[in-house]
Amino acid sequence: MGILENIDALLVKFGITQETLARIAGVASSSVNGRRNGAVPRGNAIERMCES
Repeated sequence: MGILENIDALLVKFGITQETLARIAGVASSSVNGRRNGAVPRGNAIERMCES
C-alpha cells in the first residue's frame, strides 16, 4: 500500500477530513491535498502527517 492509499485509509478509519489531518499534523491542507493528487510535498510534511 502506498502513501496515497494509507492517507485515504486513515481518513476513512478515523472519520476525518484532509483539513483535519493537516491541522493535526501542523501542515497546510494543500500539503495533504497535493500528496493525495501525486505531488511531492516540501520539507517534512509527510513526516508530520505520518507522526499524526
